[in-house]
Amino acid sequence: MTILLAVTGVAPAVGVSTLTRSLREWLSARGLSVDHLEQDEVYTRAELAPVARELAVRESVAIETLVQTISDFVGAEGDDDSVILLDSLFPFVSALTEWGYGDYRISGFFDEIAERLSGVHVVVVYLDADVDRALRNAEAREPEGWLDWYVDNLASTTPDASSPLHAAADRLERERELTLRLVAEHDWDLLAIPHTDELSADEIFAATCRGLADALPDSPAHSTDSSD
Repeated sequence: MTILLAVTGVAPAVGVSTLTRSLREWLSARGLSVDHLEQDEVYTRAELAPVARELAVRESVAIETLVQTISDFVGAEGDDDSVILLDSLFPFVSALTEWGYGDYRISGFFDEIAERLSGVHVVVVYLDADVDRALRNAEAREPEGWLDWYVDNLASTTPDASSPLHAAADRLERERELTLRLVAEHDWDLLAIPHTDELSADEIFAATCRGLADALPDSPAHSTDSSD
């Protein structure tokens, strides 16, 4: 069975991309075939061209296009123990919110994609953190002015908040609640790593590997190595 391993998080700079790169090596060492889709590859992968075209033309993607493209992409991997490793993309709650979809339509997207991926083992790794602290950590890592740009962008969808920073935090908290609720409702495996704003990259990786050990299959090569 194909495994869709999606790594996402509550806010920027909680370590999603760093973790997915480490997981790629870890999974490969277990003898699993890994297709690592990085966030920016949505614009360059031939299989995702329908999504890239709509983003280029209208700066958003129709739900129907997203469901069809992702299900085709995952289905192309076959039914063996291959792993599709997604960085910050699936389950698309942040993107769908940015494209103007409300909770009801996002819930409908989950229903549709869950039906299309019924033969796929879906595992979501969620890097949780204190939102305010995560945003401040991101500010320290990103170029000058990044936080103002990011906060203003998110705050535009929450005009009644007391400040842009509070508006951005409120939106991220809502996305967090929606993501975790919908993942649970669709019986996908969820591995939540708490307090990632207080952990090093190595600690996040170690906690994730421990949590995934029982959810992922052992390849024959890995099983043989483990018995020596």
